[in-house]
Amino acid sequence: LKGYCVGSNGMTIFSKDERLSNLKRLNLGGNRIGDEGAKLLAGSPIFSKLQWLELGGNDLGPEGIRAIGRSTTLKKLKTLNAYRNLIKDEGARFFAKENRLSQLEELDLAQNEIGDEGLMALAVSKAFPNLVAVYMDNNFASVEAKEDAKGCPNFSKLESLNL
Repeated sequence: LKGYCVGSNGMTIFSKDERLSNLKRLNLGGNRIGDEGAKLLAGSPIFSKLQWLELGGNDLGPEGIRAIGRSTTLKKLKTLNAYRNLIKDEGARFFAKENRLSQLEELDLAQNEIGDEGLMALAVSKAFPNLVAVYMDNNFASVEAKEDAKGCPNFSKLESLNL
């Protein structure tokens, strides 16, 4: 479903379509679902089997990533690609503090206007026990914050870290 610009209206339809209930991988990249679409996705039991989710280029802001992270439906999610959105420091802080996606292994938040504060919140968070890879390149964090983040508990154990 990549690049069809379905928007939040399309997510309203998808979130009720039983034919999607066995999906393990969903590519919604470039669909401009926004925060409202993310909330529909996060709350729909239709998506309870998802293990891989592509949300790059979807106009997600802080409330959108917050909804995804707080989802009790997306419990099986192992990979979340949410690059090229507008998550910013506020969204990174929400995600770092409120994440319930305990199975998450791979997280891509590149190109989200995340600065030092958001980067450090994610680096010290204890809400990601199974992370092995984090991609946060092309954000707004300083060189100093990136160096500090590399030594933090959440990032120092990773197999792959791209800042």
